[in-house]
Amino acid sequence: MRTEIARAVKAHFERRMKESLPRYALQQRTTYGQVYRASLAAKNCYVHLQLTRKKDDERFIVELAASDGDFPWDYVLGSPFNVRDGNMRFRLPELFREEWQSRGTESSWWCVGPWTSARDRLKTLLSAGSRGLSKREVVPSEQLLPLVAPAVDDAFQKLVDLGIPFIEKFASTGSLS
Repeated sequence: MRTEIARAVKAHFERRMKESLPRYALQQRTTYGQVYRASLAAKNCYVHLQLTRKKDDERFIVELAASDGDFPWDYVLGSPFNVRDGNMRFRLPELFREEWQSRGTESSWWCVGPWTSARDRLKTLLSAGSRGLSKREVVPSEQLLPLVAPAVDDAFQKLVDLGIPFIEKFASTGSLS
């Protein structure tokens, strides 16, 4: 993700977290994301905004975790809900998998850009082949910056509606059901 787009995504997400989920405090900033933590009675709940590391690939995803300690970085995200020793880590789109799969989307990352899905973005990249995207095929940052807020807002709404209730229920009950 280009630096200016990454800065805008992180800033908008942080603003939304402070406004709507103030109990989740910013715990860690990294080049490719940021981690927020809320301590509940039984566990720590985490929200991880992760940006793609690829240049000119303006995508991000939100992960959630519940842990007795720190963010469970060592939990592999191969299965929808990785639960081990009463701790959990998963990607937010797992909670609405049918929605994004019904649109024919193979990837659940949010895209900042004129594409309707990461799959559309991938088609653009594949059509470029080994030559890569030409300068005229790369959407200029100035055109992408106004598209940051809608993409982040969509992810954030799903976080508030689905992710936070799910992870906090798991943290308090230790159960997925």
